[in-house]
Amino acid sequence: MAVADAPKTGGVREAQPRTGSAGEPSLIRLLTYLIPPMAGLSIGIAIETVLTDGAVLDSIWANASLDPDSVPSSLVFRAAGVAVGIVLWLISAAVIKSGGSLTNALRRAAYGFLPFLSILALNALNGVAGEDIVAWSPLAVILSLASLAAWTTVSAVTNGNRAVTAIVEGIRKRSFLMAVCVGIAYAAVSIAMGLLQYRAVMINYGDCGNFDEMLWRTLHGRLLMCSQFDHTFLGEHVEFVHLLLLPIYVLWPGLPVLMVLLGLALGSGAIAVYLLARDRLNSPVAAVLFSAAYVLYAPMQYLDKEVVTITFLPEVFYVPFMLWAVYFLVKGRMRWLLFMSFLVLSCKEEMALPVAMFGIVLAARKQWKWGLAFFAGGVAWFLLSLTVVIPYFNNAPSHVFHGEHYGHLGGSLPEIVANVLGHPLATLRLMFSFAHTDLLLMMLVPLGCLALFSPTILVIFLPSLATALLSSFQPTSAIYFHWHLSITPFPIAGAVMGAANLARILPRLGALWGRVEQQARAGLVALACGALVFTSSAAFDVVYGKMPWSLMFYNSHSNAYWRYLYTRTPEAKVFLTKVLPSIPRDASVTATMFFATRFTHYASMFKYPYGLDTANYVVVQQREAWDNGTAWGLMQMMSDDEQIPGFERIFSEAGVFVFKRKAAAATGADGEAAKRDGLTEPVSYSGET
Repeated sequence: MAVADAPKTGGVREAQPRTGSAGEPSLIRLLTYLIPPMAGLSIGIAIETVLTDGAVLDSIWANASLDPDSVPSSLVFRAAGVAVGIVLWLISAAVIKSGGSLTNALRRAAYGFLPFLSILALNALNGVAGEDIVAWSPLAVILSLASLAAWTTVSAVTNGNRAVTAIVEGIRKRSFLMAVCVGIAYAAVSIAMGLLQYRAVMINYGDCGNFDEMLWRTLHGRLLMCSQFDHTFLGEHVEFVHLLLLPIYVLWPGLPVLMVLLGLALGSGAIAVYLLARDRLNSPVAAVLFSAAYVLYAPMQYLDKEVVTITFLPEVFYVPFMLWAVYFLVKGRMRWLLFMSFLVLSCKEEMALPVAMFGIVLAARKQWKWGLAFFAGGVAWFLLSLTVVIPYFNNAPSHVFHGEHYGHLGGSLPEIVANVLGHPLATLRLMFSFAHTDLLLMMLVPLGCLALFSPTILVIFLPSLATALLSSFQPTSAIYFHWHLSITPFPIAGAVMGAANLARILPRLGALWGRVEQQARAGLVALACGALVFTSSAAFDVVYGKMPWSLMFYNSHSNAYWRYLYTRTPEAKVFLTKVLPSIPRDASVTATMFFATRFTHYASMFKYPYGLDTANYVVVQQREAWDNGTAWGLMQMMSDDEQIPGFERIFSEAGVFVFKRKAAAATGADGEAAKRDGLTEPVSYSGET
C-alpha cells in the first residue's frame, strides 16, 4: 500500500530520502542553504516585473498602471523577495521537521525551492529570445509555488508529520464522496453565477441566447433556426448536442435550464477525473486532488462562463464527454466508449479528430477492428461535415476555410493541407509563435505541465492541437474565450496520465530515493503530482480566473467584476418590470444584445439593428456594453431627438427606449399608442443610466 494512502504504516518515518545525509560534502550542504535566498531573489525580480511591465500588470489587475517614479528601486524588490523566500523556507522546514533535526529539515526543505530559479533563467533569456518572455514570470512563480507545496507535502508524509498524515488519511477514507462534493460544488457555483447573470440581463444573445432560440424554434417546427442565420445551424457547424436536451427543455423552456444542465455536466467531469486518476495512480488521495484541480482549472471555467458575457455554449459539453470517453478508453469498456464518442461527435465537427485518434491508440493495443472503426468513423465524420453537410445547408463552403481562422493557409481543405505539409518550417513557426506558445503555457501550467509526460494523450489530441495552433484568429490565442475548447481536455486528462507515467518510471531511479522503501515510492509520486496540480490550478485561478475566489471578480475595471455582471442596473429593472411584460408574445421584436436574449421565445426576434424591415417593436438600451458602435449611434439619435424611420417612440426611461412600427394611417397621439401597448406615457430622455 502506498505511503500516501497509508500514513500510519510502519517504516514511513524511517524512509528518509538521501538528501541531507551526514555523508554529504560540506560544500554541497552550504550550496543547499543558498537555494532559498536565491529563490527569494527570483520572487523579488518577478514582483518587480509585474509592477513595471504594463502588459503583465494589466493581465493580473485590469486597467492597473503605476507611475514609474513611484516604483521603489530594484534593490528593495530583491531584498523583500529574499525575505519572503526565507520565511517560506522556515515554514516549509517546520512542516517537514516533525520532531527531527531542524538542520536536516532546513536542508531537505531547500530542495523544494529549486524551480524558482527558472525565473532567473527567464530574465537571462529575455533579451536573447527577442520576445517579452518575462511576461511568463507569474506563470513561473505559480508553478514554482506548486512544486514547493508538492515537495513539502511529500517530505512531511515521509517524515511522519502527524497533521499532514491525518489530513491524507481523512481524504483517503472519504475520497469518492469528496470527489462528488467537488463536482456538486462547482455545479452549484456555476449555476448560481449563470442565473444571477440572467437575472441581471447581462447575457449576450450571440453565441448564447441564440441557442435557446434554436431549441424554441425546433419545438415549433423549425429545426435549429434562429434569427442570426437565414439557414439551419447545421449550415454553420455540425453541432446538435443541444437537441439531446429537448426532453428536459420542453418541460422548462428557456436559457436557465440550459445553464443548469451545462453546470451539472461540467461538474460530472470531476467524477470522471477522479475515477481516471484513482485507476491510473492507485491513490484515492491524489485522485481527489486531481478532481479539485479540474474544477479550479481556469481555461475550463472560461468555456463555461466566457469573459464576453456568454454563459451557455452547447459545444462545451464536449469537455465532460471527452473526459468520460478517455476514462472508458483506459478501462477498455468499448460499448461505453462508443456511446461517449457519439456524444463527443454531437458537440462539433472538429471534435471528430480526437475520436479518430482513439483508433490509433486502440490499434497500438492490437485492437485492430475497433481501431479501424474509430479512425475511419472519425475521419469520415470530419470530412463529410466540412465538405458535404455544412455546404448543403449553407449553400456555401464552411466559413472556417476562407475566414480569419485558416484563410491565410488557403481557401479550401485541400489547399490548407497542401500548405501545411508543403511548408513545414513555416508551419512550425506559426504553431509555436509567441502568442500560441503563451496559450499552451496558460493551459499547461495550471495543471503542472504533467500532460507533457503522456504520449498517449498527446497522440489523441495532436490534430486538435494542430488546428488550434494554426489559426490566425487572435482570440484563439487566449483562454478567456471558447476557441481553445477542442484542446481543453488535453491538459486535464494528460495530467492524470502523465502523473501515472511518472509514478511508474521515477520509483525505478534508486539514486533519487535513498532509503525510501520501493513499495512507497509510487504512492509518493502520485501524492506529489496531486499536490502539484491542485496548488498550481488554485493559484492560477486566483490570478487569472473569474470565479468568486479570483482577483478579476473584485476588480471594478475587469469584465468579470461581480457588480457589473450579477447586479441589476436601473436599465435592467425598467426593462424587466415595464417593457418586457408589455410586449405581446406574438410580436416581432428587434432588440439590442442583452435585451434580445429575453425575446427568443417571441414570434420572431432580431438583434438590433437587424430586422427593422419586419419588426413590430424596437427595444434598445442606450448604453449597451460590448457594442460601442450601436451605443454611439443610439446616443446620437436620442440626443438629436430623432425617430427610427417608420417607427414611433412609445416609451423612454432610464436609457431604455421602445419604438413601435407606425400604422399605415395615423391612429392617434403617441400617448394613446403607449396606453394601447400597456406602457407608460412617453417621457423625455433625462440622461439616467
